[in-house]
Amino acid sequence: MGDLVTARLVLHPMTGDEARRLVAGEPPHGDGLVPSARGRGYASEALRALLVCARVHGVTCVRGDADHENIASHHVMTAAGMRPVGEDERVTYFEIAWTGGHGHGRPGGRPAGP
Repeated sequence: MGDLVTARLVLHPMTGDEARRLVAGEPPHGDGLVPSARGRGYASEALRALLVCARVHGVTCVRGDADHENIASHHVMTAAGMRPVGEDERVTYFEIAWTGGHGHGRPGGRPAGP
């Protein structure tokens, strides 16, 4: 099965490794934008909202990954407060973690607001 392309997103089929992680309890997240929607801040906005939602709902750690050559995705994750935590032959892994209870602020301890 190939990618499903919509007006703004490219949806990729789940790999076997991604399916195993899902079964192990790791929630999936993936994103992709069609070329005409890139560079407009949609991915950054979506990731920041996802991280706030995760924290508000008590999630203490969010992980992500991006292909080594996908520098734009690396930038999106680091700008949202995620840090590189490892890599393999294909991807760089990113993570953000919070300690203590959950809050209503932005990830990385920044206060909520514009």
